[in-house]
Amino acid sequence: MFSNFSIEGAEVRNASPEHEIDDSWVVTEQYPVSGFILQEDTPVAITVAPSEETKRHWAYMEEQHEIDLAAEKAAEAKKKAEAKAAREEAKAEAKAEAERKKYEDEWVIRYILESDAPIDLATYTTMVGGSTSQTQDSSATKNNLVKTLKYPAGAFSGTYKVWSFGVDGMAGPYASTITCRIEVNGKIVEEQTSTGPYSSAMCNDGGYDINF
Repeated sequence: MFSNFSIEGAEVRNASPEHEIDDSWVVTEQYPVSGFILQEDTPVAITVAPSEETKRHWAYMEEQHEIDLAAEKAAEAKKKAEAKAAREEAKAEAKAEAERKKYEDEWVIRYILESDAPIDLATYTTMVGGSTSQTQDSSATKNNLVKTLKYPAGAFSGTYKVWSFGVDGMAGPYASTITCRIEVNGKIVEEQTSTGPYSSAMCNDGGYDINF
């Protein structure tokens, strides 16, 4: 059968059934044991197992297989991470483009006041297109106030266009902090914080466009 354990007519038993037998295997058991004179019809069985060299080779191949699997998993994880990053970047770019187009025809200005107690007084001052307006809120019932104004985008571009935005908040007697904030087209352009009762937070922002 095989040169290193060939016994004519013997039943070969595989000690490592998960592997295919080849010439590198060796005999580990024999029945009946060698040295006896056997009758012609006496059944003989031998058990074969891989040599130490073969086992070392298998161990090496298994180790390499694990290394290859780890490398494949790492490459797949990197590919997925890069694809996710690309999708997020595209999503962010699309959102930014949508925001930009959103304000092509109209500017949105938001005055924001935040405190940890009712705000005593809020003053909003706006100057757009040569016209100035000022309003106040002295209801002293809310910790947070938001005032939103909208103007045509053309009011901020063209021949000598000047604008300014301002919000002033005074904290109440029980407040420890007050914050003002101005947002123009979804972006914070000014923010200030003051601390203590009756403290004031003032925010101002403006710009101009001169084309002759």
